[in-house]
Amino acid sequence: MKDLLGNQVPETDVKDYIRAVLSPEAKVYNVVTGAFKVKSGGTTRWITTFPKGTPDLMGFRYSDHKVFFIEVKREKGILSPEQKEFRLWALAEGLIYGVARSPEDAQLILSEKWNNDWDLIPVSKREA
Repeated sequence: MKDLLGNQVPETDVKDYIRAVLSPEAKVYNVVTGAFKVKSGGTTRWITTFPKGTPDLMGFRYSDHKVFFIEVKREKGILSPEQKEFRLWALAEGLIYGVARSPEDAQLILSEKWNNDWDLIPVSKREA
């Protein structure tokens, strides 16, 4: 996704735009993956969140409460091996899943009009 000047929009901003655009139709959560340290007083402990490969956004549609997962990538971004594994699992289970590079992509994913073959192809190499 590019801004009005043609500059690449940071992935975190794209996630925020997607969450805003989908908010009338769905509850959307930002997913944090990995582990991080939390210090409380003299104690330090590790908090583990979702595993590697879990998509950036997840949520449910208000209309039917179907769960969906959206991986957000920049225009030339590709899926990691862990993300490809999650993609295959989600599609095999019949879950709503897609790789979005813009809010418009996310709307297509949520409406189940998304071509899942596009998940593995950078925008510049896609054919409509």
